[in-house]
Amino acid sequence: MKQNHLLFIGILGFLLFVIAKFVTTEIDSLQYIQMLLVFSYGILIPILLHILHLKKNSLFRWITIFHPVAFLFAMVAFLLPQGIYSTVSSFPWLLFTLMVALFGLLSFLSDKSYRNIHDISIHAGLLYISIGGVWMLLHRTGIQILHFKDVIVLLTAIHFHYAAVVTPIVFGYMGKDFLKVRPSFEKVYTWLMGFFLVGPLVIATGITYSYVNPWFEFLAVVEFVLPVIVLSVLFFVYYVPTIRDRAVKHSYMVTFLSLFISMAFALLYGLGHIGGFGQHGHHSHEILDIPLMVFVHGFVNAFGFSLFALVGLSILKRRQETLENK
Repeated sequence: MKQNHLLFIGILGFLLFVIAKFVTTEIDSLQYIQMLLVFSYGILIPILLHILHLKKNSLFRWITIFHPVAFLFAMVAFLLPQGIYSTVSSFPWLLFTLMVALFGLLSFLSDKSYRNIHDISIHAGLLYISIGGVWMLLHRTGIQILHFKDVIVLLTAIHFHYAAVVTPIVFGYMGKDFLKVRPSFEKVYTWLMGFFLVGPLVIATGITYSYVNPWFEFLAVVEFVLPVIVLSVLFFVYYVPTIRDRAVKHSYMVTFLSLFISMAFALLYGLGHIGGFGQHGHHSHEILDIPLMVFVHGFVNAFGFSLFALVGLSILKRRQETLENK
């Protein structure tokens, strides 16, 4: 299915989903997270699939055909109460994410993408999305997962659809162009990307053991956020000014300014967990609570960083394809 058709379905579905939520449900943090997930499912993922500079085999064609079906069932899953029906409705999206991960793995092996870090990053994003699919399904079961609160389970799903998927793919493609104009930064870029790529797993581990000691979660956040911030500064200072296409340049400027705001809130949230850790393993106070974190960090990351980064990459790809066809 063509990208324009996928995007039309995604935008329409997202708008209808938001309206349905406001009409039928009392809006809280969980509802906002679900909206951001549906935004990713219906709008960001189709753009992301479009910008991939990978060989599009038959599996990829099936992915684009199956996407609207999986997207529809995912929205239904979030409109139903947690339980058996919501869980069953989550399976198509889980299957879709597994298909994307399989495509990424096969592409990684066939193209020998392990030779450079930016290709590893792009394929890592395709693999990570399957973890998001698993956590989305776990949330819809309503079953208690370890010691996690319901909102943490859903936040894990969103983490593996945004920070662990969009960001590595974006930084992979930007990194390719960045090293063309600044080849002297190759070693720095490689090391920073190496730390960044293990970040999603480190954060998941830190959150899992945060009940033992809040420092685990904070250090995990720092391990992920610090490379992102340094890479963003390098791109913003040394790469963005070299871009001639105004639309792409302005998109990237919004991208990185949004990311600086988003990462600042992530650090404040992690820092708050250290300062707010009281007796008996409970948080006595926090600099940022989850509702504010979701609203500011979540929306800035979704509509500022993720959307504008993918739009910029999409414009760049279309310009390159136009030049190649001349």
